[in-house]
Amino acid sequence: MVMSDLPFFSGGGTGGGGGTGVTSYDALTNKPVTNLSGSPIIISTLDTGIYNIDGTWAMTSDDLARETLKDDLFYVSNKNGKCKLTRICAGEIQTFTVPTSGSAANIEVSTVATTNDIIAQLVGDF
Repeated sequence: MVMSDLPFFSGGGTGGGGGTGVTSYDALTNKPVTNLSGSPIIISTLDTGIYNIDGTWAMTSDDLARETLKDDLFYVSNKNGKCKLTRICAGEIQTFTVPTSGSAANIEVSTVATTNDIIAQLVGDF
């Protein structure tokens, strides 16, 4: 058996295309990334997973809505009383943390530095 023999779509079929000749990402039964649309999508209410958001997003219902770019990825961990978000967009990685029942005042934000950022800060530009 090879990977192309495994069914990836609901409704049977083989080869990942369901035998219909039409491929739709939203028809996958085990999507690696979930597409969401809305304004705003409240991150603290999402299940743990990976999301692509079309529209705006906010960590909590009383947080300010933030814009998102088409290819931003949102890695959400919602467990042990905390919601953690790692947002990856072109050239930047940000992390957000808030208690599950927290408000906008409880949000902690951090930007993850790249290797080039650290070198520039330690050595400077020549």
